[in-house]
Amino acid sequence: MSIDGGWEPLRQPVTIVISADETRAEITIEGGTQIVTGRAPKETRRDALDVATRYALRMGRPVRVHARDANGEWRLVVTPGGVVRAESEEAPAARPGKRTSGTGRGRKAARVAVGGVLAVAIVAGIGVAALRFWPDTTVTPGDGADPAATLDTRSAPPGYGPEAAWRLPMEPGSHPAVSPDSDRLGYIDPDGRLVVAGPDGAPEWSDDLPFPVEDIDGPPQFVRDGGDYGVALVTSDGTLWQWPADGEGAPEEYDVPGGLSVTFAGSSALVANDERAFVPVDGELEPVAMEGEAGPLIADGERVLTAELRAAPWIWATPEGETSEVEPDTPPKADDIDEILTARTDYVIVRWNAQKGDGAVLAVHDSVDGSVVASTALDPDELDGARWIQGETAAAYGPVLVDLEDGTAETVEGFAPVSAAGGTIYGEVGGVPVAAGPGQDPVDLDEDAARPWGLLNGHAIVVADGHLYALSPH
Repeated sequence: MSIDGGWEPLRQPVTIVISADETRAEITIEGGTQIVTGRAPKETRRDALDVATRYALRMGRPVRVHARDANGEWRLVVTPGGVVRAESEEAPAARPGKRTSGTGRGRKAARVAVGGVLAVAIVAGIGVAALRFWPDTTVTPGDGADPAATLDTRSAPPGYGPEAAWRLPMEPGSHPAVSPDSDRLGYIDPDGRLVVAGPDGAPEWSDDLPFPVEDIDGPPQFVRDGGDYGVALVTSDGTLWQWPADGEGAPEEYDVPGGLSVTFAGSSALVANDERAFVPVDGELEPVAMEGEAGPLIADGERVLTAELRAAPWIWATPEGETSEVEPDTPPKADDIDEILTARTDYVIVRWNAQKGDGAVLAVHDSVDGSVVASTALDPDELDGARWIQGETAAAYGPVLVDLEDGTAETVEGFAPVSAAGGTIYGEVGGVPVAAGPGQDPVDLDEDAARPWGLLNGHAIVVADGHLYALSPH
């Protein structure tokens, strides 16, 4: 494609990787990496694109830019004049890549200092794809949202001020959910309706509940619905209800047989016990067969991940009987599998016996190919009562903090995770509330600090006094 007077963009792309907290960007050009930082997400992106513009100016022609943040990947073209446009085809959204650090996998980016004086080009035009990569954290509240609200009854979490882009009333005692794509919010409003709202707080759709609001058992859950996400609710009698992504039509009702329970550890609802597994499909619970002593772990769409407690491989299985075995790689300093602890859509967490019988190795594996995402040696007693808490780019299993981007893992003594958002894990150390992240010392929180339920287009969603607040980053 010819642009700007017939120039063809350079074939070697510039890559921009935005950190989870959106205050840091790595720009790789011709094998060398420059780092820029910003006080706000928009400033970080502007500075990163300025680096690409300087490169285009120096080369005298447009350059391709492959940009990635926690929400996806975009392919852009930046001209010497600072105009940012989408390539003819937009790249599909993808989960962030992983880089090797310690015993993780991936690549290490070379870091080089930037010297000399370069002309600075101002970004003059931004295309649709660039706007998606460059979200504006100044959100205009939608219908039904209170503008210019302030969180004044609880402390804001680290990195966010008390000023909210908008505020919404919700059913007292209920809890919200943020979609895996970080672009929609599900909650129950004071009138007892299920509402799905966009980044500006405006409802995309709502529906009266087909049951009393007091029968809800747990928060709304975003679940796979083809290539999008619908919403699921479970009632106190065990019934599963699922609404389509667009909210049109009546929800599907699934009567859950006795002895089975509904879990949402994966991207879809799993109806199962230790011996049987079902997935909801078009109004019916479809059984998924398991082999030998395997039990179900999670559901992803219409497939179920099954595994034996102390053995490999684990197996993906479908209602049609299709199976795919995954043999996990052995992490460094490990011998054989001690126990498969838990799983999520992308990851399986395994405790391995250490070589020579000295302690244990905790490893996070890719659920599809079995490769080691991150691992660390530790005393197995440190994992007593541990659970997996996952954000967009960081996670924790008990005291072990994992950077899902660069593959590092470390143990923070006494840390117990409670929730996660972005690259921050919220929890406690010795009963004191803290916020922690890979490579960072835990930061003490005020006793009344609000913990985010997720990040909605860069805003922290917190609950206080029967309202939802979209807190703006500092």
